[in-house]
This record gives sequence, structure tokens and C-alpha cells, in this order.
Amino acid sequence: PDIVISDLRLRQGRSGLDALRCLAAHFGAHSLDQAPFARLLITGETKAERLSEIAASRVPVLHKPVPPEKLREAIIASVLAARAIRSEG
Repeated sequence: PDIVISDLRLRQGRSGLDALRCLAAHFGAHSLDQAPFARLLITGETKAERLSEIAASRVPVLHKPVPPEKLREAIIASVLAARAIRSEG
């Protein structure tokens, strides 16, 4: 995929970060930074420890509610950044 967009909080206590890590591993990446796709999290989370976890992952995040224009801009920026990183490697 060109981009994977996930909510942070998924069913059954799972995390969007976990989903992104699993997908990265599926495509042969050893970390999220090496994922062959752009990634983006969307969340309404406000707990400091969860926000710290997101920041540590270096995955771009948007906070709900997300206006369509802001989502579009974030998608374009994430895809272009991922392409630039892949072309460097």
C-alpha cells in the first residue's frame, strides 16, 4: 500500500501502532521507520502516556475531529515523505 491510516484505539484493546508494526513486518521491515508505506494515526486520545507512545513511534498523528482538508494534506505529506525516504535508501 502507499499509505496505511489507522485509529490508535482498535477493538479488543489493540493499538493502531501494533497494526502498523505488524503490517511493516509483513512487508519485511524490521521497524516502523523502515516500513515500505506511509503511515498515519488518527486518535481522540488525550492520556499523556499514550501520546508519549505515539511521539516515540514517530508516526504522524491527527487528533479527532479531523477536517477533510487537514486529512488530505496529511496524507499527501506522509506519502511524499515516505517516497523521499525510499528513494534515498
